[in-house]
Amino acid sequence: MVRPLVITNDMPQEGDPKQEIVRAWREAEINVKAFGATGDGVTDDTAAILEAVRVAALAKGTVVFPSGVYKLTQQIDVSTDFVRLVGRGSVNLLWDVADFAIHLQANYAEIVGLTVTVYNNNLGVGALEIGAAGRSTVRNVVRNCVLQGLDSSAAGCAGIKFTNGTSTYYNTVENCSVRKFYDGIVLGTACNGNFFGPNRIEYYYRYGLDFGDSDENQILGSFFTNAPGRNAGDLTYAVHVGAAGAYNHGMYGAEPGNFSSALLQDGAQNLFIVNANCPYPAAGAALLNNAYWNVQGGLYLRKGHVIIGDDAAIAPLRITERSAAPTTPTAGDIYLDDGTNTGHGLPAFRRWTGAAWEDIGGAT
Repeated sequence: MVRPLVITNDMPQEGDPKQEIVRAWREAEINVKAFGATGDGVTDDTAAILEAVRVAALAKGTVVFPSGVYKLTQQIDVSTDFVRLVGRGSVNLLWDVADFAIHLQANYAEIVGLTVTVYNNNLGVGALEIGAAGRSTVRNVVRNCVLQGLDSSAAGCAGIKFTNGTSTYYNTVENCSVRKFYDGIVLGTACNGNFFGPNRIEYYYRYGLDFGDSDENQILGSFFTNAPGRNAGDLTYAVHVGAAGAYNHGMYGAEPGNFSSALLQDGAQNLFIVNANCPYPAAGAALLNNAYWNVQGGLYLRKGHVIIGDDAAIAPLRITERSAAPTTPTAGDIYLDDGTNTGHGLPAFRRWTGAAWEDIGGAT
C-alpha cells in the first residue's frame, strides 16, 4: 500500500525526495472553479471561494479567480502569511452584506487584479480592511485592484480601511482605483510607515486619503478627482492629516471640484508637494478651513524650516529668477538673480546694501 504524503508546516530537509513535491504544492495555483465556483454573478460562490482560500492557507499558495462575476455573502479572511489572491482577466466580487468584503490580517500576503463592488453602503461597510486588533499586519501588497462603491455620500463607508493592531506597518497599495466611497482610504491611529503608490481615487465624499493620526506614511504619484464636495462650510479634501499625524509626506495631483480642496493638515511636521487644479485665494485672504491651495505645481510645507502661506496674513510665496535687478530697492531687499549679474555666473540671491547689490550665496 502506498503511504499518503502528509504535508506539514515543516519543509523537508535538503536532499529529501519529498522536498520538491512539497515546494511545488505550496507554489501551486488553486483555482476557485475547481472547488465549484461558477463566476456567473447569480450563484452564491462563497463556499467554493472560502474553501479555496482555506486550502491555499495550508499551502501558503495562490488563489486564482478566472474571469467572471462572483457573488460573495461572507467575508474572505486572509489571515495566513504569504497567501495570494489573484484575478486573471476581468474578475468582479459582488459584496452586499455588512463589514468588509476582504479582511487582510496576515504578513507578506498579496491581493492582485481583483475588482470588488460594494452595493451596501451602511456604516462600517467597504471593500478591504487591512489589520486586526492584537495582530501584526505588515509587508502586504494590494496591487492593480478596482474597489468601487455605490454611493459616496453614505457616511462611514470606506474603500480601504487600515485598522491598528500590534502593528499595521509597511503595507503597500499601488496602481489601484478606489471610487464612490465616503472615504477612499482611511488609516486608523498608529498605522505607520505604509506606502501608497500611483492610485486613482475619485468620487470620495469626505477624504480621498485620510492619514488620520498615523505617522511616516508616504504617497507617491496618486491622482484625486471627481470629488463632489459637501458644502461651503463642510469641505471635501483629497488628503487629510489628523492633529497627531506627523512625518507623513509625498506628492500627488488633485482636481477636487466645488467645495473641495487638495489638502487639509490638522497636524504639523508633514510635507506634501501638490499639483492641484485649484486657484490661489486672493492675496491676504483666509485659507478655507486651514486648507492649502495650489495651482500648477508648488510646495506646501508647514511648521518646518520654511513656512509658505501658513496663515491668513501670509499670501502664497512665489520666488522667480530674473535677469535684471529691481530698479527702486531699499536697503535689505533681496531678489533671485538667474546668473546674469552674479559674480560667479550662477543663480544666486542678491541683497541691496543701500549702495549696491551683493551676492549672498547660491540658490538653495
